[in-house]
Amino acid sequence: MKTFVFQIAAEPDQTSPLTRGLSGAIATVWVLDKTAESAETRASHFITGFGWKAIDRPCVFEPTPQQIAELDPAEAQTCRQARAYGIAARFEIWPPVDDAGGPEFQPF
Repeated sequence: MKTFVFQIAAEPDQTSPLTRGLSGAIATVWVLDKTAESAETRASHFITGFGWKAIDRPCVFEPTPQQIAELDPAEAQTCRQARAYGIAARFEIWPPVDDAGGPEFQPF
């Protein structure tokens, strides 16, 4: 098995309660698979389970052992989960936008 990493620009599925009120996200999906094509299909299907749909073709790469060794803690955790379960994802959420098109941040 090879390790593939996909970065997918995604928009919320309007019918999903999981993504209601969100503008978008970058999903980083780690997949263990034999081919990039099969892994891409799995990655795209995986994010739909979280209420997202791809808005562009994903960027894909195969990380080297050195790159994996140098991952930041959050990405290293996603990599470990993928190695344990065959696939894992991390979502960087874009905040909702206000009427002027700027980020609509919630006060603390």
